[in-house]
Amino acid sequence: MKARTPFMLIAGATMVLGQFMTAMSIISGIVFVACKTDDMCGDGEYCAAETRCFYCGGEVPLPIQNQPGDSGGTLNWARDPDFRGFNLTAVREVCALPIRPATGLSSSGLELAFSPELVAAWCRRCVSPIDGTVDDHNSLKLTKDNIGAMGKLDWLALLFCVVIFSLTIVKELKDVALCKHAIFNAGERLSPVVRFTMQCLNVVRRWAFLPALVTAIPMLVAVKGGGACADTCF
Repeated sequence: MKARTPFMLIAGATMVLGQFMTAMSIISGIVFVACKTDDMCGDGEYCAAETRCFYCGGEVPLPIQNQPGDSGGTLNWARDPDFRGFNLTAVREVCALPIRPATGLSSSGLELAFSPELVAAWCRRCVSPIDGTVDDHNSLKLTKDNIGAMGKLDWLALLFCVVIFSLTIVKELKDVALCKHAIFNAGERLSPVVRFTMQCLNVVRRWAFLPALVTAIPMLVAVKGGGACADTCF
């Protein structure tokens, strides 16, 4: 039995880390959508440097804009219905020559550097060729739209998914408790290395894997939509 202990620990660690990495991969795939072309991104998004999708209204190559009376450089996005939150003159100036780098902002007010490729991608995908208005879609608006579009059957499907995931989480918590109880009962029969390894695996399962699993459903609904036949269950 002692001869097989290292292999059993390695197998257990592989399974636990595999669970955690799977959950984190799902979350990463939801938030950071990989792309090669704009068609691979959703509505209101553009493909940045053929790597991943960005929201048209989330990160823009435009200077900060202030409302009259604002102080401290407060963004006026989504406050001005005529500009839809963007200065159309600034938009035309940036997109008239998108081969130059630009300094822009995220929707949270962080200053960003935009390469010419990013400027061109944003202008191509997010600016209307007719009147120059900007698609102001960002993560907050996308979440509100997705939740607002859910019907009764969508909420019912979400409820079923929550119940199924809750049972899975309860089972995982029970396994963690049983493993902790087994470590305690084993006493001195376990070497310090084995005891420490098993305790670490319990911590990863309890405080890393399960929170990631719990986060996956609301993020999936918020970003991908809550349609009963679309992305709610996976």
